[in-house]
Amino acid sequence: MKNLVIQKFIDWYVDNNHKQSSNYLENYFKNDKNYFKIKLQEIGDEFFKSFQINPFDLNLETITENEISSISYKLESKDNSFSIYNKKYGNGVPRAILGKRNYLLFLSDLLIEKDERNLLNTTFYLRKEFISYLINEENFTVGSANSYASYVSSAQKQILNKHQEVDFFKSIETLYKADLCIELEDFLDISINLVRKFTDTVNKNKYSAGLTEYKYFLIDKFEIPNESEQFTNKNPPVTIANEVIEKIRKEIENESETVFEIDKNSLIANFRFRMITQDRLYGDVYFPIRLLKKIFYKDKENKVIFDEFILNQIENIKIFNSKNKGSYSILKSIDSLSIDTNNQVQCGIVAGDICLQGLIYTELGDEGTYELFTAKKLREIAIDHIVPMKDLLNEYKNQLTGLLNLTNILKERGLIKSGKDSIKQLAVIGNQLFDEEILTDNDINLLKIDLKFLGSKIHLQLMSSKENLKKKNR
Repeated sequence: MKNLVIQKFIDWYVDNNHKQSSNYLENYFKNDKNYFKIKLQEIGDEFFKSFQINPFDLNLETITENEISSISYKLESKDNSFSIYNKKYGNGVPRAILGKRNYLLFLSDLLIEKDERNLLNTTFYLRKEFISYLINEENFTVGSANSYASYVSSAQKQILNKHQEVDFFKSIETLYKADLCIELEDFLDISINLVRKFTDTVNKNKYSAGLTEYKYFLIDKFEIPNESEQFTNKNPPVTIANEVIEKIRKEIENESETVFEIDKNSLIANFRFRMITQDRLYGDVYFPIRLLKKIFYKDKENKVIFDEFILNQIENIKIFNSKNKGSYSILKSIDSLSIDTNNQVQCGIVAGDICLQGLIYTELGDEGTYELFTAKKLREIAIDHIVPMKDLLNEYKNQLTGLLNLTNILKERGLIKSGKDSIKQLAVIGNQLFDEEILTDNDINLLKIDLKFLGSKIHLQLMSSKENLKKKNR
């Protein structure tokens, strides 16, 4: 049984990693599958010495989430003979091979495929990849990830099919393959808005949460294409008949003319995604937020620290309610945000059975004065650093010891590209740092100190995206 599982894992690994820059078969085992198999057997035996189970001694037909979680939990423990073996051999390669981007991903894929076999005639675009994203990037369990996928399916069947002129999943596929990221985001936003309008109270939050995570997954794939080129169909963009695209655009425009409303929890989730995908890779000190999230999410207590760092910033975003710069509310004190049919942005506060609506003002980028905030779409509502992040990083660079150390490591590893290339390169180098266990406990403690320090210096406001761009250029 063990040898059969190892062979299936090797076959899967070859299929999924042949173009990866961190390819263990190529980089550590000379592209020799037999040598790789021998080493996997050795890794399994060493794992057994510590935990009395061999990770490859599984029945793949009946594999369960609990079995996968058990292996994952044991991999995280440190005071055992496997940890000593892991450090001695290949700087963390054994643990990395068994980890969530390799063997655990292989097992998770089997569970997902087993679930998909039970689905009839599903048109869910990139369902398997979406579930894998939730598991590997957002730390969902397999069960929770499957639940979120089912929320998306239910929203499509119960709500979107009834209230949209175009097919939801076919539209997602069309926009994705045509490389139309802005239209894709707008289409998902109006779909989420429809769900909030027409779903019963019991399912509204579930459907909305599922679609929101699906949106983040798709946008993230635009930012960081998969190294193994699972998404090569979007580069170069597929040529699609103009009338198909225009029909989707018309759907977006028609729905954008109605009232758009988003509750506070959904707004926080939206802003959270924006903030954890805004890497600052310039100057003497980098702020690679995607990598920081991965570092902190390796440990449950550190995950709480990171999440609180992000949430505290979002909840204290200033929302100006007059032309007077000193007159504002903070986001945690409101209950909703809306865009009316005149494109006026408003905030809502619930008082008993009454919802009080108030107009919002935005800073004007050219001169720093304030006027009424107008927007047509959610993406036109920006989060602005009142003091730009690059200025904070430059001003306090001598105090940000942990970030400076991480910056130097990234530079040593060759992080020199700019734009989207740098984001993809950062993901690759970040995986190498994890695999080789480069960061020590002291390095991470210094990063925690830096997050706490920056949290006291960062101040945010809601701002028109158009005015925000002017402010950056002034």
